[in-house]
Amino acid sequence: PSRVNDNYMSVDDSTSENSFVIDRLHVMLHQEIASYPSCVNYTAHVDMLPVSCPLTQKAVVNDEWRRKICEWAFGVVDHFEYSREAVSLAMNYLDRYASFAHSKGMPLSRKAFQLAAVASLYLAIKIEG
Repeated sequence: PSRVNDNYMSVDDSTSENSFVIDRLHVMLHQEIASYPSCVNYTAHVDMLPVSCPLTQKAVVNDEWRRKICEWAFGVVDHFEYSREAVSLAMNYLDRYASFAHSKGMPLSRKAFQLAAVASLYLAIKIEG
């Protein structure tokens, strides 16, 4: 098919473009599932800690503790006028790290979670600014 205007694609071109995008998304999704382990909800499994775990129920991270860390991170970026997107990135780092630790049978204490939160925020600010 010929093009009438360079700004418009024919129906065949549009269909092949959509097909390419869909195929590419399927490949990317397959790579993500195959390469990265699924994240465990580390705050939902507080009740399932093994008896041998040295952390008490009060010393582990729960939803409330995570929320407080998130609010603290927003307070820091607002105070220093950094991008608030840095907090989203930092919480992503933090959640992935805490999930990985929990999946290996080593849930983080609140102190370790705080330290990881500071490190995550530091990295996110360096990257996002």
